[in-house]
Amino acid sequence: MPLVRLLPLFAKEVLGATGRGYGFLASASGVGALAASLAVTARARPRELPRNIVVAGLVFGCALVGFAWTRHYAVAWAVLALFGASQMAFRSAVTTLLQTESPERMRGRIMGALSLDFALWSIGAVGVGLTADAIARHAAGVSATAVIPGWAITRGLHVSFVTHGALCLVAVLFAARPLLACATKLGAGGR
Repeated sequence: MPLVRLLPLFAKEVLGATGRGYGFLASASGVGALAASLAVTARARPRELPRNIVVAGLVFGCALVGFAWTRHYAVAWAVLALFGASQMAFRSAVTTLLQTESPERMRGRIMGALSLDFALWSIGAVGVGLTADAIARHAAGVSATAVIPGWAITRGLHVSFVTHGALCLVAVLFAARPLLACATKLGAGGR
């Protein structure tokens, strides 16, 4: 997620964290992801996968919006842990659903296409960064070559994260009905 690419800036400008503080923040999503992977692995049921995808996607979008509003280090750490947990739960459910329900002859191609999302994160980071920069420059009333004051950077990050979190929520809500409708059809194993 592009949030990770902007986390050092957020840690410094919004939370006033040092390099060490940033390191602990960066570990939060990993802690959440580990916890979620252990929980999801123990409880995965094929018919629940579509619901798990929708719930994890909604939590992910809400965590991104919530992170944008965070001004306290401990709260930011907790929200990032929730962010990581929802991301892992989402990935696990999507991967399992695709592997179990896609035709065997197409499975490799489908999983290859799924792995493209890692590349798309970096591309998405450009959009999130440009959005944050444009908003910060507009708020500060400075040109492209001027130094942006810290308060404007904070505002740019805030608006960018809220906007992208809201877009995530809209995408999940758009996909929820057809995804949940397929839950009753699960179990054919791609045959």
